[in-house]
Amino acid sequence: MTNLSCTGLHINADTCPPNETDIEVVLILGDEVYRLPARVKRSLHANDVCCCGTELRDTSKRYCEFVTTIQEYQDGSPFKKRTGQ
Repeated sequence: MTNLSCTGLHINADTCPPNETDIEVVLILGDEVYRLPARVKRSLHANDVCCCGTELRDTSKRYCEFVTTIQEYQDGSPFKKRTGQ
């Protein structure tokens, strides 16, 4: 996985499913398992790497909270909130 949001994922895969294919993305994080129904919106195979842009079909509130936490840490938001910067 190279990019994620509450509405989609960009993933590297062994095979490239055709565009508009419905798939299930399984994301395992420690003890948590997220089963995310998705649709392939864009599939590209180049230099022996398959990349897929997916649109998530139905996400849980818990998954979106997880994504929001990661995004906040990437842009420094929690640090800014704690230190008042």
